[in-house]
Amino acid sequence: MKDNQKQEAIILRQQGYSYGEISKKIHIAKSTLSFWLKDIKLSPAAKNRLEKNRATKNAELLHMYSAQRSEEARLRAEKIKDEAMKMIRPLKKNELFYLGIGLYWGEGYKVFNNHRAWQAIDFVNSDPFSVVCFSEFLKHCCGILPEACKLQIHLHGDSDIEAVVEYWSALLSVPRKNIMKPIVTHKEKRLSKRLLPYGTVHLRVYSRVEFQKLMGWVIGVQNLYKKRS
Repeated sequence: MKDNQKQEAIILRQQGYSYGEISKKIHIAKSTLSFWLKDIKLSPAAKNRLEKNRATKNAELLHMYSAQRSEEARLRAEKIKDEAMKMIRPLKKNELFYLGIGLYWGEGYKVFNNHRAWQAIDFVNSDPFSVVCFSEFLKHCCGILPEACKLQIHLHGDSDIEAVVEYWSALLSVPRKNIMKPIVTHKEKRLSKRLLPYGTVHLRVYSRVEFQKLMGWVIGVQNLYKKRS
């Protein structure tokens, strides 16, 4: 039996099979195969087969390692995010106040010119949660209810305009009559609808007094950091 297995092992080795492949085929330990086959001369074709198999196996191992590392990285990231999320609690009014100022500082219309006829709070964003947060800031920190707000939506030409308008109206509790005619971007100029499924919304309050007050808050916060520079 051993002689037959040895002969089969020699034939397979000459064909370019690795010790691992031969071991699986004839059920002989690789240590035994190493002893049997150490003096076998390989043809160029056999060597080529071994090299190809080795490269394929290395690529598979690298892919498995990469996938394992990616999954480990994903799990680490999820753990970090979960732990960070647990640190967040409902915001107090003064915390919402500064958060709202920060949002407007980053994403709001800020041209402050007393000679300009058009002065209004205009917060623009495509992220629904940012817009909801700013709407809560207006309501609880400025006393501006959704009924006093106007919306203007910029969206893609292939969007369902009625569905998008209804989405923002329901999300922000802004009456439909307070939503201006949407601005539709032509397809050749648009960004991917997948990236902005609800377009971009302008949340506006047409009040010079409220705009100037909000700008005063923004400038006040800016001044805190100017003193550090």
